[in-house]
Amino acid sequence: MPVQVDLQGLDELLESRFRIPLEPCRRFREGTHAQVLAANVLWRGMVLAKNLLQAAGIPVFETGCIAAAMPLNDVSRWNFRIGVVHIAHIDPECWRIACGQSVSVIVELLTKGLRESTLETLLANVHQRIVGVLRGRVITGKSTLAVLREAYHADIPFLHLGAGVYQLGWGSQSRRVDRSSVEGDSAIGTRLTQNKAWTAQVLRDAGLPAPHHVVASDTDAAVRAGEHIGWPVVVKPIDADRGEGVSVDINDVSALRSAFELAQKASRSRLVLVERQVAGVCHRLFIAGGRLLYAVKRLPKLVIGDGVQSVAELVRAANHERSQRPPWLRDEAWPDDHEALETLHKVGCNWDSVPQASQRLALRAIESTAAGGYDENVSEHIHPDNLSAAVRATVLFGLEVAGVDMISTDISRSWVETGAIINEVNYAPLLGGGEISRAHLGEYLRRIMGNSRARIPVEVFVGADDALALAKTRWRTLTKDGIHCHLSNGHDVYNAHGEVFSLATQGLQAHCLALLLDRQVDALVLVVQDDFLLDAPLPVDRVSAVTVAADAERHQEFNGRLLPLLSYLNTSVAHLS
Repeated sequence: MPVQVDLQGLDELLESRFRIPLEPCRRFREGTHAQVLAANVLWRGMVLAKNLLQAAGIPVFETGCIAAAMPLNDVSRWNFRIGVVHIAHIDPECWRIACGQSVSVIVELLTKGLRESTLETLLANVHQRIVGVLRGRVITGKSTLAVLREAYHADIPFLHLGAGVYQLGWGSQSRRVDRSSVEGDSAIGTRLTQNKAWTAQVLRDAGLPAPHHVVASDTDAAVRAGEHIGWPVVVKPIDADRGEGVSVDINDVSALRSAFELAQKASRSRLVLVERQVAGVCHRLFIAGGRLLYAVKRLPKLVIGDGVQSVAELVRAANHERSQRPPWLRDEAWPDDHEALETLHKVGCNWDSVPQASQRLALRAIESTAAGGYDENVSEHIHPDNLSAAVRATVLFGLEVAGVDMISTDISRSWVETGAIINEVNYAPLLGGGEISRAHLGEYLRRIMGNSRARIPVEVFVGADDALALAKTRWRTLTKDGIHCHLSNGHDVYNAHGEVFSLATQGLQAHCLALLLDRQVDALVLVVQDDFLLDAPLPVDRVSAVTVAADAERHQEFNGRLLPLLSYLNTSVAHLS
């Protein structure tokens, strides 16, 4: 425990440089002064830990709680017992790393009074020592956290199935997602879209506008392809994503040889496409459930003029603002290299040029993951022919969700008129990466969940023989109403037909989880007949009802410890005598 504690200064630093807003401390608002102060210091470490877990792609949206505080010898050292969110199939060591290291960071901030230069070093260390280590322990995707955060705010429970795949909802009301993809996406279609040559061939055979290209495995073949197709050409890996290894505006053999080497390094198969370049800009049409979710014009990294500052000054200002965010929240830097200068030269500008107010000057030829980009919302301007082609392409590959990239000079005019092409069909397209995309997360969830209510009824009965009798009565009532309800007491499981339902797991928690994953289960009736829930809680955040039978009231363990736990799952606990 630091000798001097400036909570206000700490909060200002966390908000300004770590971009973490303060949350009220759960527990220990009352107690001794030393206890409350120590708990408040710890709490800020827990809040930081939650944000760093998220930065690593781990979907922790609740800070947790402080359960107990115990001073050691004097008030300068404390032991705390805390509760944190459990997510299945994620290494529990992640929480120890996040919480332990985050508390150390908070203590360091309080004790050293860090200057700006020292603070930047600390932020870099946090990024490497905590966020980097955590990322190495999980499988996740860039869209996963955004989708699950939206589900959390929409009160949709989620379960981690492993490998970064999550189930949204329970039982018959559930859907499953992997990043932005859903379970209905065709495995065959997905395979085809992961190879640009295959994708183009299928599009071409289906009468959709596709690129014209030649596959090359060596430099000489690439040169022959370029001379045959005609300049300019685009050179890109056949099977890479995110714009890696792509070169445009290739107009001669020398440039093509260099572009081929770059593309081949990025290709998993070492195969490269030499493609006829078409005029226009890439537009991403995000299709979900057979309809347009949103569309953006994907512009390269750029600066926007104000009529006063030079390009060099605009780049410096943008990078300074970027540096004020913690490393794990920074997007790609605005480049000030030779490639950026060459891109400026193509439009008659240089570093000293002063663009007019709202004038855009690109610093790269195309948008890519490595260099970043700028999205412009064009959802309201898409010509019906272009939208129809994107939807047809999505259906053609058997996908429910796809990012269809169309290169067009004007997306508001038909591809028939402009000569636009479908450049790619992307499986599991990035969702939630930018402001425009994040604004459509709610609608995305509504579409993939369909008519699902997300939750199924989960009712709990507590006690011995009385509880089991009550539970069976309720179970029979639900099944007579046509609800596919299962009953478990931790030993036996019965399905909606009154038959014993065999599971390879034992215990109420394991049974509950197995039935939540079963797509044929409409409701659950659970019977708690011992105190095992204290050590193995149910894998749910709440239950529909808790009924306490008369024969449970006599047990001290229930009244002292189990009842508070059940009250947390449902504040309305019915007692039957």
